[in-house]
Amino acid sequence: MGWQMALLSTSYLDWSYSVYVALYFAFTSYIKQFVDDNILDQHIDLCKMHCLRDDFNKHKYCIYRLNKTLYDELKNQYPKLPLIVSDTDHKNERMESQQGLLSSIDSTKVNDNAKIQDSQIKILADWLQSNNPDDFLKQSGDKYSWNNETLLEKNNLQTIAKRSK
Repeated sequence: MGWQMALLSTSYLDWSYSVYVALYFAFTSYIKQFVDDNILDQHIDLCKMHCLRDDFNKHKYCIYRLNKTLYDELKNQYPKLPLIVSDTDHKNERMESQQGLLSSIDSTKVNDNAKIQDSQIKILADWLQSNNPDDFLKQSGDKYSWNNETLLEKNNLQTIAKRSK
């Protein structure tokens, strides 16, 4: 089963089994930033509202899909993998209702050249490459594969809509 994620500014990434939950957080985060940057404390006239609507509609929404089954296989093969995916805490009502889990990086297991601003997938790819150069994550556009299966891919809203039909 694939996991969906909405990007947030944190060292933890929030994931959800539900594409609708992921889209909600991706959309509301963007909407809040858009309003804060373009509308709050500004005089708005009809012309500016039309321009803002056009700018807003140009934004491309995307979510990331993680193949949790493949991640589990990778983790079984490499127990010291720096990427940690924590399953839903069923005692946490918010996490339960969002069908969520968290991913993070164990900094004690990363390579010396890893930087704090690197994405989790980059840290994972670099770690795998340095620990076993013959076994690596293959990147093709917005998709990362391992053992000829997609581990992580970026999907835009149009792709998601086509899949749900």
